[in-house]
Amino acid sequence: MRKTATDEVPALAALALTVLLTACVSPPVGTPIPVAELTHQQCPAAPIPPEYQLSAAGNLPDSVQFTLDLARDEWQFWGRQIIDYRQVDWKRTQAVRQHVQTGFVSEAEFPAALPVIPVIAALGCWENDPRVYARLRAYWRPLQSHSDESDMVRSARRRYAGDLIDSSLAMTVNRPASWSEAWSAAFLSFVFSTSAERHPEAGSFAYSESHTGYAAAAVEAVRSNAGGHRYVARPVTFAPRPGDMVCSYRNQAHRDSWHRDLVEWRLGSGHCDLVVAVDRRVAEGRIFVVGGNVFQSVSVSVHATDAEGRLVESQFRNWAVVLADRANPAGL
Repeated sequence: MRKTATDEVPALAALALTVLLTACVSPPVGTPIPVAELTHQQCPAAPIPPEYQLSAAGNLPDSVQFTLDLARDEWQFWGRQIIDYRQVDWKRTQAVRQHVQTGFVSEAEFPAALPVIPVIAALGCWENDPRVYARLRAYWRPLQSHSDESDMVRSARRRYAGDLIDSSLAMTVNRPASWSEAWSAAFLSFVFSTSAERHPEAGSFAYSESHTGYAAAAVEAVRSNAGGHRYVARPVTFAPRPGDMVCSYRNQAHRDSWHRDLVEWRLGSGHCDLVVAVDRRVAEGRIFVVGGNVFQSVSVSVHATDAEGRLVESQFRNWAVVLADRANPAGL
């Protein structure tokens, strides 16, 4: 699945944001970068405001804790970016819109309404930083071994297979073709493939280049009442726990099918993140989730919940389903 303007941040909006934000420093344009030199070049850790400090979940099965640690380690590698979807950054939103109005990008190039930007509480490295190229390449490897190789996987494999990566790819104004594939599902496939090597007892995972693959498998687990698959679908009234995944529609049109029939539901064009922490200490409640390709990075996103820990919809998320982790039987 290629990126579209409905991905986590519209590509053109991201271009405008790069002008407004101070991102990681890249090597000079056109410098060949050996992949081996990139593998261990972790992005500088962004300072985390006190109100966004993640607490340990505690008392989780080893397989669940190991998966969460893997996801948080990847987030750390990318510089610890945090996006607070409970709030709109109106100053940054207006700045992006001003760039559009002044011709930095054409308003006609936006297929939908101009973007509203959530609060970026901490800024990490983005996907066009050469330090993360080798990491991105690794995210596609599970899809080569666990599934039939689709055109998308073949394309990603070719683009990430070289021993040298030209940093000029990261610096072009028109987003380079190397990053045209949406990689959020590949990121989660990487996390769960790595976790399964240590904890195969946690259950199988439907590795997929799109979130639909494992979301549909979780729905099928409900329909057939079959065991073995790590995740099972639950409605959005189910309060997500650490280790669960939360999935949202990218547009309103897909919502009705979920409410009509759980068994027949398919995510369509959607996005899923892994819940790494639940916080009910604040009045309205909140969850912290880790996902790839969120504002061009591996990010921790913060979403509101109600007092019982159930997801609250916002202008940023049309929640579709919670994928509950069977490896954590508490609360199921």
